[in-house]
Amino acid sequence: MKDPKRKYSAQREILKLSFENPQALYADFEFFVELLNHSNSIFVWAGLLVLGNLSSVDREKKIDTVLESMIAKLNTGKMITAGNALKSLIVVGKSRPDLANHIVEELIKIKKYEYDTEECINVLLGLLYASVFQIWDNLDLTHRDKLTQLAKANIANTRNATAKKAQRFLRITNRK
Repeated sequence: MKDPKRKYSAQREILKLSFENPQALYADFEFFVELLNHSNSIFVWAGLLVLGNLSSVDREKKIDTVLESMIAKLNTGKMITAGNALKSLIVVGKSRPDLANHIVEELIKIKKYEYDTEECINVLLGLLYASVFQIWDNLDLTHRDKLTQLAKANIANTRNATAKKAQRFLRITNRK
């Protein structure tokens, strides 16, 4: 498909379908795994998000075979790729409670990865605080404590939006 408008419109429809009816795309699981290595970042992002959505119907536990590749996208130096990986991994952790602690263990490493600027890390941390509620109940006390310590370290973050998200996270989880 050469026409970018048609290509990206089709991609949006696939993302929508993966959210609304993931079973309809599950037979094509391997196709979406292949997108993780596509040369076009937009296709990588779509692959991440669709795979996250497919985890909700993944009775064969195929996500287990690709989880580390998804986690690796957190450490590419590209904030948008990392953000899409984070979103997708949260969905996986929600669908697969048995993976939630491992996923959070990897997500909290974001603060150590290199991106273009410190601001990129701050944006990703804000996304983490805003998203992790979806899997909070699936986490053991150790991982809840790790997230709490990370949030406490960011209540005065230089990015105001991230500081507010960290404060909200602590308030909602009653972990001041």
